[in-house]
Amino acid sequence: MENQENTKKLEKDDSKKKTEKKRKPREKLSPAEKKVKLIERYKLQCKKLNEEEKKEQKKKEQKQKKELFNLIYFLKENYSIDILDGSNQPLIIGTFLVESPNKEEMLKKGSEIIKKFNLKQEEIREERRKKRKKDVVSEETNE
Repeated sequence: MENQENTKKLEKDDSKKKTEKKRKPREKLSPAEKKVKLIERYKLQCKKLNEEEKKEQKKKEQKQKKELFNLIYFLKENYSIDILDGSNQPLIIGTFLVESPNKEEMLKKGSEIIKKFNLKQEEIREERRKKRKKDVVSEETNE
């Protein structure tokens, strides 16, 4: 008997708590306040989306860098092509993405990129040599 009475009391207490929760009056906001709340919520959503986009962009850039280093390492190990300086940093400026399920195709693309890079570097070296020669000649004539 006591157990039944206790359970009935507990059930009544639970139902009272539920009705108390339901009875809380909602704040009535003016249209201007509603707009302000909507704008704040929108700003928060935009901020979260921007943060997510930045994270995705960073992941994408890291993936591209990883693929670049893997390609460089693969070319170096298998074909003795070394395009790294002493600090193991690539001399190539910028990153590129080589997507290919076929390693031979990837190697062809990588070797084309490296050839272009080496030609560009050679052109830059030639220009520097010419400039140095001009500077040396102009210094000699000035003296």
